[in-house]
Parts: sequence; C-alpha cells; structure tokens
Amino acid sequence: MSMKQHALAQAVLSEVAARAYQARDEHRAQLRAQLDRGDGITARSPITGAKLGKATLTDPKPKAAVSRGEDLDAWILEHYPEYVEQRERIVPGAERDAMQVLTEHAPHLVETYRQVPQWARDKVVKSSQAAGQPCGPGGEVDVPGVDVTVPDASLQYRRAEDSTAEIERLVQAGLVDLATGEVRELEAGEAA
Repeated sequence: MSMKQHALAQAVLSEVAARAYQARDEHRAQLRAQLDRGDGITARSPITGAKLGKATLTDPKPKAAVSRGEDLDAWILEHYPEYVEQRERIVPGAERDAMQVLTEHAPHLVETYRQVPQWARDKVVKSSQAAGQPCGPGGEVDVPGVDVTVPDASLQYRRAEDSTAEIERLVQAGLVDLATGEVRELEAGEAA
C-alpha cells in the first residue's frame, strides 16, 4: 500500500471506530438501564447458540470513610472512652525548656491528653461499611464524621475465549450491522 492508501485507510477506520464506539456506548447504556445490580445476560450467536460473552452490572458494596475526623474523634471520646489512649506532650511553647529538664526537674511542662488512635477510627469505619450507614462498633447510629456511599454500578463485558470466529461468521452471514452492532435474528427457514 502507498502512503496515501494508508492515510485513507486510517481515515476510514477512524470513522468506523468512532461509530462503533458510539453504538457500543448506546448499547451499554441500554443494558445498564435494564439490568438490576448483580445481574447479567449472556450474548449468544443466533446461528449456533454459541456463547459470545456476558454483560454483568456490578453490585458494589458500601464504602465508608472518615469525612470529619474531629467530629468522629469527639464521638469516640464520648461513646468509647476505652478506645482512647492517654498520651503526654510538652506544653505548647515550652518545648525548648522542657527538653532540658523534662524528666526530673519540670513535670509541670508535661500534660496528659486523650487521643483517638487510628485503629479506633478504623473500627468505626469498618462497622459503618458493614451496616451501610454511619454506625459505631456497638451498633449505634448517627455517628458523626463518617460518610458511607455506595459506588455507582458499572457494566462489565467479558468476551468468551472462542467468540472471534463466531462473530466473523455472523458478519459474513450479513446478520451484523457494523454501524450499530445490532444483530439481525434469523428468519424461520433462513440458513446462514
């Protein structure tokens, strides 16, 4: 092929691909609208009944995440004080002095404070995810600082391993509209 022929083929195939992708996306949208979450449908050849692939609408599980850490920590401090760790820190502004005399001479420079550890937050996130709503480890609801969302379902399509030859057969039999991807059913008595 000459360079001009390659350029022409590129132009034609780019247009064919664009139309094919548009048609595929339209069919995907129809499948998404008609399938229930977790359900699927198998594509079969109208000639032989061979499996060509399967379209499935996913059924994602709820996802929980800390959205407002301060609110969640306040709730854990109130409802699960046994989860809270006591920690010591140098009084703000006295760090330099405290470093020199901290252990022995200046205990007034040390304060004890309560801190919610990450594992406690993780425990609330895990129970929220399992419940599908903000929820504490003991089943408490309306826990602040946690958001639970359910991701959108997505349509997945898995081609059967040996579908290529069967699809070529459908195309050769004139049963496939390459512009739309639609497959014409065989008429009674029609052979492919």
